[in-house]
Amino acid sequence: MHRGRRVLREIERDLAHSDLRLSMLFESFTELAKDADMPCTEKIRTRRLRLFGRLGGHADRLRAREDRRASAPGES
Repeated sequence: MHRGRRVLREIERDLAHSDLRLSMLFESFTELAKDADMPCTEKIRTRRLRLFGRLGGHADRLRAREDRRASAPGES
């Protein structure tokens, strides 16, 4: 799981535990919105490959670092 998503889930969990009413409202919203398409203005597009293209000579080192992180045992 990506770090950003993990952080968001931790925030969600903390909010749910801190305010029961807020948690109930969030659950209601989630249920109502589950079949709706996300508006294109709210979608986040990743541009990892473009980033590497802009970095020039540094791209190979960054790719190798990313590969090592992805293959490290016990990390998600």
